[in-house]
Amino acid sequence: MSTPTSDPARLLSRFVEDGTVPGGVIAVGRDPQPIAAGVMEVGGAPMRTDAIFRIQSMTKLVTAVAALRLVEQGVLELDSPIAPWLPE
Repeated sequence: MSTPTSDPARLLSRFVEDGTVPGGVIAVGRDPQPIAAGVMEVGGAPMRTDAIFRIQSMTKLVTAVAALRLVEQGVLELDSPIAPWLPE
């Protein structure tokens, strides 16, 4: 039985080959060593652990993670009005 991390290159290649994404990387880490696998493009060079690439539109992700951390801490509720946090 395979797991999501048992063959990440094959998983990523499937999405690249069917056109879901133009290219990508999967990074997995454990204890704190990085384990990286993936492809930049189908038939391309393997992704290196020190590869640098642009990250687009990360503000939404970072904001979501920060908001969910505040929810965990009991500081914020997801259905509360936003006005106290973002006054006009």
